[in-house]
Amino acid sequence: KEPAEVLLKRKFLDFFHNKDAEKIACMHNNLTPLNRSVDYEVETEVGGEKHWHSLRDIAFFDDQGSPVRYCSIGYDTTAQKLVAQERERMLEQMDAMFNKHGAVMLLIDPETNKIVDANPSASEFYGYTHEELLNLSIYDINQLSRKEIIEVSRSILYRKNNYFTFQHKLK
Repeated sequence: KEPAEVLLKRKFLDFFHNKDAEKIACMHNNLTPLNRSVDYEVETEVGGEKHWHSLRDIAFFDDQGSPVRYCSIGYDTTAQKLVAQERERMLEQMDAMFNKHGAVMLLIDPETNKIVDANPSASEFYGYTHEELLNLSIYDINQLSRKEIIEVSRSILYRKNNYFTFQHKLK
């Protein structure tokens, strides 16, 4: 870490990698008295670790329209970026588990018992296209009565049971 008096003597663009400094300088050159601010994100390295920052730069102009000063306001968005990356990784993993798994899987809305998603194995097993399955409800393929299905749905919703075996109708 550099002492505050050293940091204060550095120019704003000195804090960024050359490619980012060039990009920021280009954005500053495009600012005008009618378009005084620009928002952007930059990636930096602090102690060997990646950090992301969200910034807003505001230009101040003299009466002739020439920039006299820039003010930059920013904050570290590293935590949010890392959470977003982890979320994306987990979504990709969940998608792979659902869509590439050989087990038949249906996602059922517990309130309406409509099929809201089905994996390719379900389409193959039931003989319906994905779109056809999405237009069905569990009532259309389960051999239990509507009343029995509602009871089982409630049991699932309130976590009284965690697995079920049903006889289903195929196309």
